Amino acid sequence: MALGVEDLRKLNIDQLIAEFINLQEEYEDFKNNSKEIEVLLEKEAEYAKKEAREKDNKLHMVQTELDRLKDKYDSEKAEVLKIEDSLRKQLKSAEEERNIGRIKIRELEQRNDDLERGERNNQQVMDDNLLRLNEATERITLLENEISDRQQASEEMYRLREELKERPRLVVGPLRMERCEETPEEPTPEGKKSVNIAEGVQEEDGMIVDEQLPPAVDYVKNEPAPNKQLDPALNGGKGFASCVNKIVRDLMVKVDRLEGILTGLNPISPR
Repeated sequence: MALGVEDLRKLNIDQLIAEFINLQEEYEDFKNNSKEIEVLLEKEAEYAKKEAREKDNKLHMVQTELDRLKDKYDSEKAEVLKIEDSLRKQLKSAEEERNIGRIKIRELEQRNDDLERGERNNQQVMDDNLLRLNEATERITLLENEISDRQQASEEMYRLREELKERPRLVVGPLRMERCEETPEEPTPEGKKSVNIAEGVQEEDGMIVDEQLPPAVDYVKNEPAPNKQLDPALNGGKGFASCVNKIVRDLMVKVDRLEGILTGLNPISPR
């Protein structure tokens, strides 16, 4: 308990000594306590300084790391900007190439359509040409057959004419008249060859060839054809004449048949 100056003046010496001793003890206790507190505070201060140094070191390290990260960020940002710029350029180039590709594709599609149209036209032309070729082949075949028939007919006609020339000339007027009565006359087309059997006049393509037939007689020339020998059994007059008439009748039938074939062949006009 603290005493004032007046209170101390009122005390006696013993009380003052006791009070002094008490205060001295309190002072010693305070001094001891103060030393302990000072030691604790010094320790705390050292610990705080140590922590502060550690914090400073950590802060320095963090600051260094931050600076490094900032530099890295700046470098990476610059690189990203470069990459972005490059990608933009590539994108622009790709868009231009895409537009060019679309134009080329459109042109190729148009060319493809033109080629397909041309191919269809060529196919149509080829089909038409093939059809014409087949028709021409058929016409050529028909013409070849017609030429072959005409050639055979011409050879047959030539053979018959040579055969007629080699035989003695006879009177065939009555036989022709008899044949005309037996067989009906076939109509002959205009401009083709027709034979007037009764008058012995031959018309061919507008040209009239007059065959001079001798008057009707019942004999044959005494001179036989060259290199021909008459059968002595046929010299009996009437039998010989009937045999010759039969031969001439057969020849006339063949001639009329050939003339009918020739007049019936119509040339095929090209389409």
